Amino acid sequence: MLLTIVLINCKNVVSSSEEMDQNTDMASAVDEATPLFPWPPPLPSTKTEIPASVFKSCKNLGDVNNILTAALLKNGYTDKSYFLVPAKENNGFALATQLEQIDEDRVPKKDPNRWNTSTISNKYVGWEYIEATLLPNPGFFRVIVFIVTDAPFVPEPFKVDQETAQSWLYEGSSGFPEQLGEVSFNRDFKVYALVYEYEQKKAESDAVLLKPSKYNAQAHLSKSHVWNALLEN
Repeated sequence: MLLTIVLINCKNVVSSSEEMDQNTDMASAVDEATPLFPWPPPLPSTKTEIPASVFKSCKNLGDVNNILTAALLKNGYTDKSYFLVPAKENNGFALATQLEQIDEDRVPKKDPNRWNTSTISNKYVGWEYIEATLLPNPGFFRVIVFIVTDAPFVPEPFKVDQETAQSWLYEGSSGFPEQLGEVSFNRDFKVYALVYEYEQKKAESDAVLLKPSKYNAQAHLSKSHVWNALLEN
């Protein structure tokens, strides 16, 4: 009888050990699936802090993400990616939007050219195409990165090129990091919007980061209607 009990207990220990290993593996898998955002973040064209009142009802980082994604989805930002960023006790996160084309007033272009990474319109034909290719045809683009952290930071003093900013969409995780869902959102946490804005003089030329931007970050968010969507939450 004693031998049977010992064997059963050993089996339970092994089972518990295997379960712990599986949980550890799952946690590691989540971490590996969510890469780190460059830290401190590269110098943006402009940045702003989102008013704390927008997130007054948030209890955890999952709630914060829900508010951000709802405002983005409402205004056509359906593609995004996630990264981890440092925080004092638990990791914060960064949410990067898809590169979008904007007009001179920083209002999003109409579809389908809004998500066209070239200044050449999808509707150009014949002479319009040649004119857009050979003559000056300035285009403007932007990527918005929301950063949620309780750790103060100073952006790195180097300008990231458009290709790199565009790649954030594909290098980040497609889903919100599960391990952050229940992280408490206290008053030490801040939510920032960093805008990386680029100007491309001609279709065949390289886009250049605008620093400073003609418009501040709040204006960029207002012209995309994300600002109002956040305030209306």
